[in-house]
Amino acid sequence: MLSLQRDVQPINQPEQTIRFGLNGVKNEFDAIENERSTTLCADFPEEVVGQLTLNKNEVLIFTTNSIFILDLDDCTYTEVIDCDIPNAKYVSAVYHILEDCNQREVYWVDGVHELRKINIDKPEDCDFKVFKCNHILEIKPKVLNYGGFLSTGTYQFAYRYKDGNVAIISDPIYIYDENTAESWSLIDGAVAGTATSKSIEIIVNGVNTIEEEVELIAISTIGGVISAVIIDKVQAIPTINYIYNGSFKSAMTLNELLVPTISFSVASLICEFQNSLLISGLKQVKNIDYQKYANEIKVDWVTYKIPASLAYKQPDFMNLKTFMGDEVYAFGIVGFFCDGTTTPVFHIPGRIKELGEEIIVPATNPDNFYSCDKEYWEVYNTAKITAQPHETSSFEEDCGNYDFKLRVWERGSMGYNEQCLLYPEIKNCEDEFMYPSGNVRHHRFPDRSLVPHFESQTLPDVECIILEDDKGLSNNTLPYKGDNGEEMYIFPLGIEVSNIEPFEGIYHWEIVHVKRTALNKTVIAKGNTHKTFYTQLINGQIAYHPHYNINSSLDFVVGFGDNGSVSAYSEANKMVDFPEDSSVYKFHSPNTAFLKPSLEATHFVVEQEWDGNGRCYGSDDKNILNEDCFVGRFNFNMAAYNNANDLSRPTQVIKQRKITKDSYISAHITSSAFDKPFINLHQESGVAFNLESRLPFLAVCNTEHKDSSLTPFFSLYECALIPCARSLYGSMKRVLCNQYGSLQGLEYKSLIQGTRTTNHEGKYEIKEIFGDSFINYWSYRRTALLHFNQGIFLAAPDNKDELPISCGVHGWYESDVNVDMRHEGVVGIGEIYYPKLGNGFYKLDTLGKQFTIEQSYLGRFHFNNSNNSYINLGIDNYYGYNQDYSLNKEIRSFFAYTDKYKTCDCNSEYLNDIAVSDVKNWSTFRFNNRIQVPATFGLGTNMFVLSNSLYYHTEDNLWKIFSSQSRLETDKDTIYIGNGNLFGSTPLSLFATKEGSAGLQRKHGTLLNEMGYFFFDDKANKPYNFREDVLPITEGLSLFFRDLPKNAEWVFGHDPHLNRILFTVKYEDISCSFSLSRLRDTGKWFMFHSYLPSMYLNHRKNFYSVKENSVWLHNQANTYQTFYNTYYPHEIEIIEVSKQGSSIFNNVIYMQDAFTYNTAFNLEHPINETFTHLYLYNSRQFSGLLSLKPHTDSTIDYYLEAIQDLTSTAKVNRKENKWLLNEFDDIVEDYTIPFIIYPCFSPLNYEVNDLAVDPNRPYYARERFRDFYLGQKFINFRPENPEIKLVTTIFNTLTTQSSR
Repeated sequence: MLSLQRDVQPINQPEQTIRFGLNGVKNEFDAIENERSTTLCADFPEEVVGQLTLNKNEVLIFTTNSIFILDLDDCTYTEVIDCDIPNAKYVSAVYHILEDCNQREVYWVDGVHELRKINIDKPEDCDFKVFKCNHILEIKPKVLNYGGFLSTGTYQFAYRYKDGNVAIISDPIYIYDENTAESWSLIDGAVAGTATSKSIEIIVNGVNTIEEEVELIAISTIGGVISAVIIDKVQAIPTINYIYNGSFKSAMTLNELLVPTISFSVASLICEFQNSLLISGLKQVKNIDYQKYANEIKVDWVTYKIPASLAYKQPDFMNLKTFMGDEVYAFGIVGFFCDGTTTPVFHIPGRIKELGEEIIVPATNPDNFYSCDKEYWEVYNTAKITAQPHETSSFEEDCGNYDFKLRVWERGSMGYNEQCLLYPEIKNCEDEFMYPSGNVRHHRFPDRSLVPHFESQTLPDVECIILEDDKGLSNNTLPYKGDNGEEMYIFPLGIEVSNIEPFEGIYHWEIVHVKRTALNKTVIAKGNTHKTFYTQLINGQIAYHPHYNINSSLDFVVGFGDNGSVSAYSEANKMVDFPEDSSVYKFHSPNTAFLKPSLEATHFVVEQEWDGNGRCYGSDDKNILNEDCFVGRFNFNMAAYNNANDLSRPTQVIKQRKITKDSYISAHITSSAFDKPFINLHQESGVAFNLESRLPFLAVCNTEHKDSSLTPFFSLYECALIPCARSLYGSMKRVLCNQYGSLQGLEYKSLIQGTRTTNHEGKYEIKEIFGDSFINYWSYRRTALLHFNQGIFLAAPDNKDELPISCGVHGWYESDVNVDMRHEGVVGIGEIYYPKLGNGFYKLDTLGKQFTIEQSYLGRFHFNNSNNSYINLGIDNYYGYNQDYSLNKEIRSFFAYTDKYKTCDCNSEYLNDIAVSDVKNWSTFRFNNRIQVPATFGLGTNMFVLSNSLYYHTEDNLWKIFSSQSRLETDKDTIYIGNGNLFGSTPLSLFATKEGSAGLQRKHGTLLNEMGYFFFDDKANKPYNFREDVLPITEGLSLFFRDLPKNAEWVFGHDPHLNRILFTVKYEDISCSFSLSRLRDTGKWFMFHSYLPSMYLNHRKNFYSVKENSVWLHNQANTYQTFYNTYYPHEIEIIEVSKQGSSIFNNVIYMQDAFTYNTAFNLEHPINETFTHLYLYNSRQFSGLLSLKPHTDSTIDYYLEAIQDLTSTAKVNRKENKWLLNEFDDIVEDYTIPFIIYPCFSPLNYEVNDLAVDPNRPYYARERFRDFYLGQKFINFRPENPEIKLVTTIFNTLTTQSSR
C-alpha cells in the first residue's frame, strides 16, 4: 500500500512508499489518480464561520451576520430568520428535538457572545439569548374554603416563562382543615397531609405579555417533604387569576426549582451529554463590587400593632411573623439580574458602637452572667426607641377578603453586637478592603422589656362559671379579649432597610437572613417561670418543689408529704412549716414543649413581669357513675405585664442571672438532674434551671418571691376572683461568640418583605420585612397534690389527706412555633388542649356539676373517693404540632461570596468549569451543576463525547469526566459512582506526566466521527487520533510535523466518499500552507493537497469544504486538479533504491493510463497523455525540470533528437500502458550548494537553485546519474486541459551496476 514516508533518508526509502504526493487520491484498485475538482455548491452573503449537521440532508450554516439552512441535495439555502445575528469565529453548535412539537432547537457559542438558541423550524423573534430578562411578578395566593382537595401543609407558588428561570417564589400560605370562618377557639392546625376541600386562588400581576405563556408552579411542604408540580401553562396576560385545587400537569424536580440558576455572558465550548447541554470556557457578568455599598445600608427595627384575634390563624395574616426579641440576626442583601439569576449575598453589618456601650460591667454585678468584667453591650441589650408614631394598623374585611394597611407603632435602632470573629481581609480590584475593620457585627433586636410583644387594654379575665337555677353557665370570656371584651394586640418586630445604593444591571433587591437553627440561636426559648421552694423528705433529704398554680408556696400548708415514691403517700413525712424559696425555676415555653431544643443555656433574661387574674371553680364533683370525685380547679390568664425595665420603679432593676444547670423534667417523676432532688411527682413536664441567685418580683402582691394564686375554696361552686398571680416571663439564652460563623459562603434564606420605594437621593428603601417567629396565645395545665386540711378543700373525704389540684395557665408567648396551629390528638383519651377542647367534647370545667368530671379538662386528674384511687395519675399536656406551619420563606437558598470572589473582569472567568443544564431544558443552568477541571494542564479548549463518555481537552492534557452512571476502574477495584449528580467523580487526566501530553491549544478544527477524535497538539507538533487510546498519527511524517513552525491555523475534515481524513494547516504566508490526507484503510498519511479551506462540512456521503463565504462540493467527476476555481499541479515523488549498491540509472519506467470523458457516449476513453513534467535527483545530481513529450514512433532516432532538442525536454515512449524515459543527465554546476530550495518548510513550495545548476550545459559535458538511489518527481500541470484523468500504478528503473 502506498503511503507518504519522509522520516528516512532517501537511500532507506521503503518500497511502496512515496516521498511526496500532491493532489492525488487512491482509487479502488490501489492506483493513484489525480484528484477530482471542486464545484461551487452555495455562495453566502457573508463569511461562513460555523456549521452544524442537521437531520436529513441539511447543514446549518452560520455566517458573520446570519444563519442559513443549506440543503445539500440541491445546494439551495434559506435564511432561518431575517435578523442581525453577529457571529464571531468560530461557532460551535448542537441541537436537540423539542418533544412537544418535534422541532429543532439549536444552541451555539462563539467565545465572544453569550450562549444563544433558536428554534430553526419556528423562529419567533430576534432575541436569541438563552439568559433572558424576566419580569419580577407579584404572586398573591389566597385560601378558599371550597373547590379543591388540598392536603394540610404549607404552599408556595412560582412562575416561569418558556425556557426561563424560576426567579421569585411567593410567600408561604398555610392550609388547615377548619373553615377559615370558624370561631377563633376552634381553628387550629392538623396532622400533615389531612384531606380538606380547600383550594388556593393565585393572582399573578405584572405579567410580560410579550411572552406566549406562563408556567405556574406549586410548591408544597407536607410533613417536611417538599415537592413541586407544574400546575398549568396559561396565556400571558397582564393579570392572571387561577384556582389551584390540587390538580397539576406534571411533577418537577426540586433541583429544577430550588437550585439557584446561573447565567454566563460568554461561552466558547459546547456539547450535548445525557440529554443535557454542557458549556465551558465561561465568563459571567462582572462580579459586582457591592460590598462597599452594603456596608452603608441602615437597618432599623419597627413594631406593628395588630389585633390578636387575627394573627396566625387567618391565612392572610400568618406571614406577619416577628423577629425574635433579643435575638441576634445576620442580614444580607442579594441582587437579581434581569434573567432571574442573582448576585452573591453581601453582608449588611450591624451598627457601630456608641458612646457608653463600652462601659465596663464588673463581674460582681449580679446581672453579669460572665465570670469576668464585660462591656455594657455584652451584658445588656442596648437597642433604643427612636420614634413612636403609635399608628394602629388597619384591617377591613369584606366577605372573607382582608384589606390591611400596616402602620408603624414604634421604630428604633438595633442593639450593638459584635462577634469574636474578625472581618475577612478581602480586597477589591482597587486594593480596598471590602469589609469594615474590626470584629464582625450583626443585628440585635430589642428585648420585650423595651417593646412588649402584647398589650391588654384592661386586666385580662378568664372564663367564669355563673350559677343560674342551680346550673353552671360559662360567661364565654375569650382568652384573647380583655375583661370587658376589648381587643388585645400583639406587636411583631419587623425591620426597615434604607440607604440601598442602586447598581447597574440589578433591577431587584431582596433582604435575606441566615436561618436560625438549633446550632446558632442565642434565644433558646421564651416562656413563663414557676419558682420552687425547699422541702424536706422523710429521709431528711432537702429537695426542690415547684410552687403551686402560678407561684404560690402556701406557707400555711404542711411540707411536701411524699417519701419520693410514685405510689406511696404518708402523713409521717417531716414537715417544713415555712418553706424557703430556692433559685431553681420551672419553665414552660412553646419551644421547649413542642420542639424540644437542646438546652445548655448560659443565662436567663427577665423581659416582663406578668400580672394575672384567676378564678377557682370547685373541688368536688361526680363522675359518670355518680361517684364522688375531688380536684381543686383553677384558671389563670397572665395576659398583663409589668415592664421589668421601668426605671421609675423604686425597686432595683434586676434583669438576668447566670444559669448553672438546666434540664428537661418529665411528668410525674423525681429528677436527679440537680444537686438536690427535683420533686415533680403528680406534676406536668417542663424545663427546670438553677440560677446563680434568685430573681424577685418587682410589683409585690404577696412577697417579692410569692403570689397568692392558690386560695381556699369558700363555697362549692363560686367563681371567686384571684387577683394576685405573678410570674417572670423571659428567655433562656446562651452566649455564642461566633454565632453564625465565617461570613464566607454563608447560606441565607428569603424573608417576607413588602413595599419598595426610592427616596429623594435615588436610593432604595424596603419596608414591612417580617421575621421567622410567632406571638401566640398559649395555654398549658399544671397539676399537683395538696394536703386538704389547710382549708383549700371545703368538702373532702375524712380519710384522705392528699388531694389533687389542677390549674390552667394562659399567656402570650414569642416562639418558633405557630402555637395557633397546634392540633389535638386522640380526643377520646384526652389528647386535647384549651380552648379547643375536642371541638366541645370536653369542657373547661364541669360548670357546677352540669357535666361529669370525665368531661372536665381541668378535672382529668382527680381522686375517686369510692375506690380510693387517683385517676389519670401522671397526666401531662398534649403537644401535637405539624412543623410545616412554622415554615418561613425558606425554600430557596442564597450564598455569600468567598475570598475567591474578585471584582475584576478577568476574575469573572470560569474557563475550566463545565456547566450542565437541566435535563431536556437546555436553557436552565443550576448554581451547583458545575464541575471544575483542574487548571494544572492549562485551560479548556474542547469537550466531546466518545463511546458514551465525556472528555475535556485542555492545553496540555486530556481529561475523562465521570458521570453518575460511570464507573472508575482502578487497579483491582471498580468504584461505582451514584450520587444523583451528573458528575460522580473528580476528572481523571489521561496522562500523568508533569509536562502533560496530547494537549490542545485551539478551540476549533478538531474532528469527531466514527473513526474517533482527531486533533493537533501545537506544542508537540503532533496530530493525534483518540479511539481506545490516544495515539500520535505521525508515521512517515514525524520529522515533518516536528519541524512545523508554530502559530498556524488548522482544521480536520472527513471525506466519506474516498474514506479519508483531511488535515489542513494554514499560515499567514499562504504559500507555506498545506492540506494532508490520511487513508482510513491503511491508517497512514497518503497525499498533500493544494486546497486550503477554512472548515470542512460533516456529511455522511459527500465531501464539502468551506472557503470564505462559499461551500464547495469535492470529487466533481470529469474535471481534475481545480479547486475553488484554481488549477493546481498533481505531483508524485518516488525514490528508487538500487538493489545492486551504487548504480548507474539508465532509464525510468512507470505504468500509467490517461483518460478523458466522452460526453457523446457518457464514458471515459483512453488518450495518449502522461505527466507534463519531471525532475530526477540523487544525493548530488539533478536533472533540472524536464518537460515530458509523449511519443510512440519507434523508428525515430531518439539519440539524434536528444542532441538537437533543448535540454529541458525529455521524450517518453509508451508501449501499451508503460512509459519509458531514458533521456536525463546531471546539470549541477556547483555541488557545494543545494540544487532545490524550499522557501518555507512545506514540500509544496520549492524552487530550482539557479546558482547550483546550468540548464544549458552541453550534453557531452553532462554526467550520467550514478548513486545508490534515484529520486523522481512526476508533475502534471496542464491548466488548459483539466479534464484529463491520470491513473498511475507502478514505478521502476533500469540500472547498471557502477564500476566505481
